[in-house]
Amino acid sequence: MPKGTPFKLAICGASELPELAKHPVTHVVSIWHPGAQRATYEPAVRHLFPMARILFAVFDDIASETQAGSEDRPPTLDQIERILEFTAGFRPGDTVGIHCLAGISRSSAVATAALAQHLGPGAEAQAIAKVREVRKRSHPNRLIIEYADQLLGRKGALVRAVETSFGMFSYESFKGWRRRHPSDSFYIH
Repeated sequence: MPKGTPFKLAICGASELPELAKHPVTHVVSIWHPGAQRATYEPAVRHLFPMARILFAVFDDIASETQAGSEDRPPTLDQIERILEFTAGFRPGDTVGIHCLAGISRSSAVATAALAQHLGPGAEAQAIAKVREVRKRSHPNRLIIEYADQLLGRKGALVRAVETSFGMFSYESFKGWRRRHPSDSFYIH
């Protein structure tokens, strides 16, 4: 476990939220795709985590602006800034749940950004090690990582650290992500 991890963390997919709700979660970053029914998911998440502070975000899992089609809604710099403002409020002793549909790309990118934010400059590899420990099959969304790198003033260090750990980002690496894998369970660390 990386030394000095600032809060307990779980990364999961939407289908794992009922299991996560069995734990004393203090904060939730709930990431949905634009086609999801907000009238359904928002009350459901609030019901599962009645005592938690919750931030909802809605964007597609688009890894680059050039990959986005006319119907896609990639994450924006403003959305990632709003998420980082929320994650700045995490404190030692908090238990944080971050989820997206599959718990692989958007959620692991936000978790990486939040950990890098709290651990400070130079600890990008430590943030990534924690994400890999928590969610073995994570593969952070490149666009979120690029925006977080910019907003955190890392001058490319976060992007380079993620590329070193996970390999170069490519759309091809996401093929088959919807299939569950035996190692796709979450742990609160």
